[in-house]
Amino acid sequence: MTPLRKKTTDYLLYRGYASATIRSYIDHISQFAQHHNCCPSQLDLEAVRLYLIYLVVERKYTQSSVNGAYSAIKILFEKVLNKGWDSNKIPRSRRLKTLPNVLSEQEVNRLFEVTTNTKHKSILMMLYSGGLRISELVQLKISDIDSQRMLIRVDQGKGGKDRYTLLSQKMLIQLRIYYRRYQPSDYLFNGMIASHPIGISTVSKIFNQAKTKSGLQKPASPHTLRHCFATHLIESGVSVTKVQLLLGHTDVRTTSHYLHLSTKHLHNIDHPMDK
Repeated sequence: MTPLRKKTTDYLLYRGYASATIRSYIDHISQFAQHHNCCPSQLDLEAVRLYLIYLVVERKYTQSSVNGAYSAIKILFEKVLNKGWDSNKIPRSRRLKTLPNVLSEQEVNRLFEVTTNTKHKSILMMLYSGGLRISELVQLKISDIDSQRMLIRVDQGKGGKDRYTLLSQKMLIQLRIYYRRYQPSDYLFNGMIASHPIGISTVSKIFNQAKTKSGLQKPASPHTLRHCFATHLIESGVSVTKVQLLLGHTDVRTTSHYLHLSTKHLHNIDHPMDK
């Protein structure tokens, strides 16, 4: 490990960045250095600008990936190398305002119904029951399930924040069936090795199998169940601020996007064609 790589990693660890984020940022910085065939400490803002343009034009990176590279290099320049950073000269890629796909309550239920494996069904139901990110689900411990208060504790979620979210009665019944059959000892959903959590890729595979079996045609991923959780709550009349707490969003504006996904307000409109 080079001194600069170690210094950057140490900074990110000290600031409490998630391990996946640290790996991603270090990888972005490494690719930036390889592109210019030069140590980043010898590069300037013009080199950064040219690299970001290269990612967009030549590599066809998504807006999200470009912004990931932007964030990594910005931290490197500002916090590690103590170089200046001018956001006016190098603005962040404009975030596209796209809405994620959301499944209806009936479609979500179809995913559960076609999943006959008890553990797999419990995993899918848990993603929806708590509005969990897939990274949060795999880290759940048995002790995180509070059946007395009907809550799920999310320990060190995104941004290093702890929070509580909802545990439904149906989820609790399913968990008891799962527990009796599989007898997990530490992690709620362990992998092939009992002392290790189930892998993120395995959860994705479980979801994709259920989606195929259910016949759903909409684009969807495990994260879609988190979107469904938030949207269905808002459609049932739960306030945006309460949903914000359940999802662990820092900014309520992030949660407000789910207002656009809700179709409740559209159902009360008489279509002019039907008149």
